[in-house]
Amino acid sequence: MNRDQIFIFTGPTISPEVAEQHLDAIYLPPVRLGDVYRITELFEPRIIGIIDGYFNQVPAVWHKEILYAISQGISVFGAASMGALRAAELDQLGMIGCGEVYRAYQSGVLPPFNDEPFEDDDEVAVIHSPAELGYLAASDAMVNIRFTLAKAKQENVIDETTLQLLVGIAKKLFYAERNYSSILDIAQKQGLSDAEARVIREWIKQHSIDQKQLDAIALLEKTKAASKDYSNSPASTHPPFQNTSQWQSAVDEIDRSHHIESPALNELKLKGDEYFQALERALESPLPLKDQQNIENWNDLTRLHKSPDNLQQRFSEFWQRKQNGLTAEPLSEMQCDQILLAYLQQSGKLESLEARAKDKQTKLQQLNQVPDSNALSSLDRLQLCDWYFSTQLGVEIPDQAGDYAVELGFRDTDSFYDMILKEYIYLEQQ
Repeated sequence: MNRDQIFIFTGPTISPEVAEQHLDAIYLPPVRLGDVYRITELFEPRIIGIIDGYFNQVPAVWHKEILYAISQGISVFGAASMGALRAAELDQLGMIGCGEVYRAYQSGVLPPFNDEPFEDDDEVAVIHSPAELGYLAASDAMVNIRFTLAKAKQENVIDETTLQLLVGIAKKLFYAERNYSSILDIAQKQGLSDAEARVIREWIKQHSIDQKQLDAIALLEKTKAASKDYSNSPASTHPPFQNTSQWQSAVDEIDRSHHIESPALNELKLKGDEYFQALERALESPLPLKDQQNIENWNDLTRLHKSPDNLQQRFSEFWQRKQNGLTAEPLSEMQCDQILLAYLQQSGKLESLEARAKDKQTKLQQLNQVPDSNALSSLDRLQLCDWYFSTQLGVEIPDQAGDYAVELGFRDTDSFYDMILKEYIYLEQQ
């Protein structure tokens, strides 16, 4: 099985750079509503692994789309974070769970904390940086805190009373505010001695357990083993999929609005014409689309992309022709992103884009505060556009920056300005 048949969704739990040491695959950002469905529809994955996913910021991956993938004969693995949650909920219907966190959700108990049910989403939730900064975790997951403090008790660093005190404090904190320093600060106010707090702090620096990452590695290793002797079972061996009106409504919404985000794609979009040229090559490349109908759609969209007109206008015209029965339904812009990402991976061009994105993430992270593009005045935005188009691309500023942003696949102009502002700041640091 080659890497183009394995898709892994990850983020703050384990970076693609670390994950690639265990499994050669296509790595995508944290999963959200629609990602599993679109990959199932557009490509021919044999295995999908879910590690990280969104909880609150955007709609979470839907159980139904995972079941849909399973019904198509795809092995879907889950571990560590969102993957562990969904696997515990769907393991009786064919999803494959891995690791200690999954087993705790599946059983409802995480030893030695046997007196409280293990079922809350916030046990694995963390606040993390955006894609531009590599989804770096900025808080400690509750489940990691439990494993770490349980080990501290096992090694007689703390006693049962202190264990319960610290775990109780951590659980009461909002997930985005959980970290060992805050927990111990509060504990000291509640009677923990300064000397004991100091010992615990030093011990945690050397011995903290990242169980989520350990479970993610377990998923990657289990996926690798499964891929070596994979045989694609027919869909009939899986539970039948119920094609309901609710499912159709969800699919329609996904097709209208959803797309995959990638720091590497943003790096390519910064290059202007190079992005459109790469997209054309991707649309003409022999990636594994599922059927002839998709190939026809692909070819039609390729011809549209070679037209010099605005992309949004071309899509509108294409839809009009489709409604008149003159052509098949086109690929969505989200599908274009998926095709391009897979093409860059397959052609070996993704690595350099990811390296630049990672370097930018590091540089921006070192700054105390990155300016917010939403706070820019109209004049600031005009000057930023002048710098980007005139200095970086060597072209005239387009009459409507919003139209250009649409051509690049951004949902709105704010996202576009955010991208070029971060590029400006990054280059100023060189």
